[in-house]
Parts: sequence; structure tokens; C-alpha cells
Amino acid sequence: MNKKYLIAAIVCLVLAAAVAAAALLGSGLFGSSEAEEPPLVSVSPSDDDEEEEEQKEEEEETYVSPIDFQALWERNTDIFGWLDIPGTGISYALLQSAEDDALYLDHDEDGNYSANGSLFTEATYNSTDMTDPVTAIYGHHMKSGAMFGNLQKIYSDADDFAQYSEVIIYLPEREIDYTVCAAVPFDNRHLLYSYDFESEYYFNLFWSDITSVRAISAQFNDNVEVSYGDHLIVLSTCLSGDNSKRYLVIARENTD
Repeated sequence: MNKKYLIAAIVCLVLAAAVAAAALLGSGLFGSSEAEEPPLVSVSPSDDDEEEEEQKEEEEETYVSPIDFQALWERNTDIFGWLDIPGTGISYALLQSAEDDALYLDHDEDGNYSANGSLFTEATYNSTDMTDPVTAIYGHHMKSGAMFGNLQKIYSDADDFAQYSEVIIYLPEREIDYTVCAAVPFDNRHLLYSYDFESEYYFNLFWSDITSVRAISAQFNDNVEVSYGDHLIVLSTCLSGDNSKRYLVIARENTD
């Protein structure tokens, strides 16, 4: 009889333990019976990662000139740019002497004497970064067609004036696109001395003087508006048939 009571007591204890364990599982003390995803740490880019990304973007945006200025500077450090008028054959280095504005009237891009001279600007009046309101670029009207020898022939023709309206200036750090807006015979006054282009009044006076020219060969681009604040280049050479006058091609920097 004592043996039966002992077995019954053991059975009761086992059942009680089972009930207690089930209660604990249901309470969550031993965790849920369903698997849980571990919490994810939100990792933001480190400062180093952001700097590397910015550096990559800067490298992608860095301008690479199609002109090998290093090679040009080995020949002459006065070379500061390159002017190209696509389709015309006018494509030359731009030079500026810090000591003598007239040096490249009769010196080539290597600094040697040459009747052709070079295309050049004057340090007295213009910087070499092409940020002045008006930059005058001079070149001889050569019978051979060199330098600005064909400038008047091209731009006094209405069809060619329209066709060759693009002018590009390459600098080591950027490329500037211009659109030709006028081509006219003009008197031989020194433009940068005669007009203070920093002044709105004189800038507008200059443009009024240009658009007032009524010569048969004068050409104007009605699709290009010129106003104070624009950057202009003036390609200046001798007028064919009258060396006492100038032939000017004016182009406005594109801002689009």
C-alpha cells in the first residue's frame, strides 16, 4: 500500500512540473515560440566615405582641355588659350606679353620673328581669363589666309555669317563658347581705350555704334541679344581695301 502511494505522489509531482513549465512558456519568460529577426543597425556613411564620394564627383567634373597646354608652354609661356572657329580653318594659339603689348604683331607663337604675327590680346587692357566685359583679339589680315586673313571674306557673306556663328576659346581650366552677333567694318579707334566697358553707358554706346553701321558688308545676328553684363570678344583685323580702318567680328559668350 505504501508503494502505491509513493507512485501516485511521483506522478502528481511530474504533472505539476509539466503544468508549471507550460505556464512559464506562455508568459514569455523563456522567449516566444516564433523566430524573431535580429534588430538591424542603421549604418550611416562615415566622414571618410563621404569625402571619398565628394572627391570622386570632383574628379568626374574636372575639366580636361583637348589642347595640350603643357606642350605649348614648353614652347612659350605667353600662350594662354586657343581660339577655334569650327569649319573656317581659323584655329590658333592666343598669346599675351606682359611686357610689350605689340610683341606678337610680328612674332609667332614660339616667340620668333614672323610677318604673320600671332593672335594676341593686350595685357594693358585685358586679363587672360576671359572675364573682362570685352576682350579684343588682334590678328593680321594676311593675303595667304593665315591668322585673320579670311575673317572678312567669311563674315561679310550672309550665308557664311550664319553658318560659322560658333567661336570656341579653350583655356587650361575651361572652354568658352561664343555666338557671333555682328561683323562690321569700323574706324580704327582703339576700342579698349575709347570705351570704358566697365561702364554700362559706354558698353551700350559701343553696341549702339556697332549696330549703327550701315555698310553693305555689315552682318547682324538678330537672334542674339547683347546687353550690359554680357562678355564679348572682338576679333579685330585690317579692313580689306582700306588699311586705315578695321574689320570687326563680335561674338557674345553663351550663358545657357
